[in-house]
Order: sequence, then C-alpha cells, then structure tokens
Amino acid sequence: MIFVRLPFRRLVLVLSLALLTNSPAQSTNAPTRHHSSTSTHKKSNASPTPKKTDPDEDAASKSDSQTDSPKKSNSSTSASKKSDADTDTPSKSESPTDAPKKSNSTSTSPKKSDPSSDDAPSKPTPQNTGLQGPAVATIDSSEIAGFSDDPPAVQKLITDALALTQRNLGYLYGSADPAAAGMDCSGTIYYLLQQQGMKDVPRSSDEQYIWARKAGTFRAVESSQQDSFEFDELKPGDLLFWEGTYSIKRDIPITHSMIYLGRAKSDGLMLMVGASDGRSYRGQKCYGVSVFEFKMPAAGSKSRFVGYARIPGLWTSPPKS
Repeated sequence: MIFVRLPFRRLVLVLSLALLTNSPAQSTNAPTRHHSSTSTHKKSNASPTPKKTDPDEDAASKSDSQTDSPKKSNSSTSASKKSDADTDTPSKSESPTDAPKKSNSTSTSPKKSDPSSDDAPSKPTPQNTGLQGPAVATIDSSEIAGFSDDPPAVQKLITDALALTQRNLGYLYGSADPAAAGMDCSGTIYYLLQQQGMKDVPRSSDEQYIWARKAGTFRAVESSQQDSFEFDELKPGDLLFWEGTYSIKRDIPITHSMIYLGRAKSDGLMLMVGASDGRSYRGQKCYGVSVFEFKMPAAGSKSRFVGYARIPGLWTSPPKS
C-alpha cells in the first residue's frame, strides 16, 4: 500500500467525501435487506396448515373438497347405492305379505291346525256355524264289496246315506235337517237313523256314543294301526267315534261320528259316510255330506279314534266283546 502525504485539511476533506460516497450504497443495500426480510416474513406466514387457523375457511375447504374430489364423490355414490339396497330389502318389521318365507313358516299346515289332514275339521272348533262347501263325493252301493250280502236293514241305511250324498249338501254346524242346505256329523247320523224308525237316537255325537255303550254294542280300539285285530268285528252300518277333533268341554269327550260303509270293491279301500268340513276321498278334500275314506289319525294328531259300535237292531248280534 502506498501512502500519500497530504495536508491535514485535505485529508479530512478526502475522508469526508469517501464517507459521503459510501453512504448511498449502504442505504441502497438496506432496503434490499429489508425486502429480503419481508419475503422471509411472507414465507413464515405461509404456514403448511393455514386451514386450521380459520374455521370458516376450513369449512369451505371441506365443502370444496367434497365437491371436487372424485374419490369422495364416488364414496357418496356408494353410500347412496347402499341406501337403495337397504330400501329394497324388506325389514323384519314389514308386512308378512312382503316376506313370503315368513308367511310360509306362520302355517306348516295352513289348511288345518291339527297335524293330521284327515282326522279333524279344517278349523276344529264348534263355532264354525257358517255353511261350508258343498264339495262332496258319492258312490253307488254296487261299488261296495259284499253289499248284497248285508242284512236288508243295513242295505237300506247305506242306500239312504248314499242318496243323501247326492243332494249336494254342505257342512253346517248345528244342523240335522237337509232342508238347511247342510248338516253336521252327528246331525247326519241322527237324521239317517230317524229315517230308519229309531226315534230314541240322541242328537249329539257324545250322546250317541253313550247310547251305543248302554246297548252293549261298542268295541274300543286302542291301536293306532288300521290293520289291527281290533277291527276284525267291524261291519258295514257300524257307528264310528272320534274324540279331540275340535276343542269342547264335555264329560264324555266324543266329538265326531260317522257310519262305516265297508270296503270299495275296486281296491279294498275302507269307506265311511257322514258330514265333515275337511276330510278326504281319494285325495280330494270334501266339505259336506259325503263319502270319505276311513283313516286312522296320523301320528301327532290331536284327534283319536276311540272305537265303533253296532247300531241296535241292524244286526242280529252285537260284536264280540
């Protein structure tokens, strides 16, 4: 470095000029530094999560996000589809008509409350006072095996009973008169035996049972099998008795009676005649005064076949005891 010797005053002047010359540069750089500071301030204000500092902005951001975001829109569509699926699927509280399976479980036997389809009326209650049917079956006496060998009184009873099945009579609880367009079981027995001149025959099935028991012609059946030896003495024209075909309070719980016809000549099918509101003949349900198949109650049935009885006066001797 070369030092130049200058007078003191001139040296002061030179230094003053030098200071004045450097001052604008510093002033110019200061704003630059100030600008940099401002930029830094702006950068610090640009927080990575500004939405959390402003609830309204956050809500708007969420709203925009739901509108603009395809994934969220698809999620909303899926939810809508799920809602539609829930709407189309019947709930448990809906009507049983919308849920056929339930409707099929309320009834394993919709036509009958009794497990046996042929042992009891379709609605086993004595309150069925309305006319049911008619839907009846009838045959000719020539279709019954051994009919011509039966005593004349038995032939007449069976002939009259089959004639009654041809009158297209329905089942009418409480009726013993064909003029009413229907009859019940014991009413049919009562009417037919009255026509045979038996004026002392009782009206109800339980009293008819007592009547036969007093005459000493009743034969009890304990077996549930139709080929039991207990049926060896069963003959055409005999009275047949059941209990439990409907609910009723009686000292003697007999609830149903019919007349045995014999066996079909064609296939040996056991036949009976009377009135019923739901028994069958060769696979067809019959309602009214009709020919029916004679069947034992099915396992689990509430009804029970209790036995048969010879009608006093129709045969020369009662069944063996």
